[in-house]
Amino acid sequence: MIDWRRLPADLGVFERVVAADVLYESGNIDLIAQALARTLAPGGTATIADPGRPTAARFAARCEGYGFCVNVDRIPVETAGRPSAVELYEVTWRR
Repeated sequence: MIDWRRLPADLGVFERVVAADVLYESGNIDLIAQALARTLAPGGTATIADPGRPTAARFAARCEGYGFCVNVDRIPVETAGRPSAVELYEVTWRR
């Protein structure tokens, strides 16, 4: 588990970053975008999964402000017998 506000100094840079269900608080949006800017290697890809929370809608714009390209796919799922969707944010550095 990582505290988005206090990333370890020796965390490193990665080709692949994956996180799920982390965009639930509006205060996390910028922290997570900052964490990606610090940890995603050039040419790398981050995938962030979210169950469609309203706070997540600002995530793509925030990432773009850090120099990322963001593609959002909506994947239909069924939760407790009801149709729902999961949004997958694919984040890469702008070329």
